[in-house]
Parts: sequence; C-alpha cells; structure tokens
Amino acid sequence: MSIVPTNVNYNYTLLVQNINILNQMYPFLNIQTVSKSVLGKNIYVIRLR
Repeated sequence: MSIVPTNVNYNYTLLVQNINILNQMYPFLNIQTVSKSVLGKNIYVIRLR
C-alpha cells in the first residue's frame, strides 16, 4: 500500500491531502503548521507523539 503516489506530478494540494490521510491512518502523529512560505502556504511539521 502506497500513501504517497509516485506516478503523478506532486504539488501542494496533494501534499496536504497526503498529510490528512497520514493523520487519519496514524493517530499518534502530531501535525502542526510552523510557518508560512513566501507564497503564503502552510509549512507543516509532523512529529511522533
């Protein structure tokens, strides 16, 4: 089973979808936004609880 697809062009929207899937599959993950990029998009950090 692959969570992150490798056969498509990866973009920010797909990144956010993958982060949400990871959060649902693995409740022990702590996902937070730490800042914004120069384009105004969230920068995420994922930690194990």
